[in-house]
Amino acid sequence: MSTDFFIGVSLVIFGTIMGAIGAFCLKIGGAKIQKKTDFFDVKKVYILLIGVSLYGLSAIIFTFALQFAELSILYPFASLSYIWATFFSIIFLHEKINRKRWVGIGFIMLGVITLSFAA
Repeated sequence: MSTDFFIGVSLVIFGTIMGAIGAFCLKIGGAKIQKKTDFFDVKKVYILLIGVSLYGLSAIIFTFALQFAELSILYPFASLSYIWATFFSIIFLHEKINRKRWVGIGFIMLGVITLSFAA
């Protein structure tokens, strides 16, 4: 495995973390909107703007990462955003994760690990 591969994977992992934080911000911001007029109240939607910005940053990082490795290798790593989002929701939103979700997360991790060794 080359240095370019590790750079590409590292960028994608960083991008998935930014995307998951963006999703978290959208969740928090969406909860603050109670009526249509709230959407135009910057005090209430600033967190939504942060979330959208982080999603955009995630896409830019992913695009940059594609310079270092093949899409077929890097794209499966994007599924890590599901794992980060789950952990953020457990830690900060105190959501409960049932056994089926944990099994799904395990399969995602197994898939990412398998693909990283296949590269």
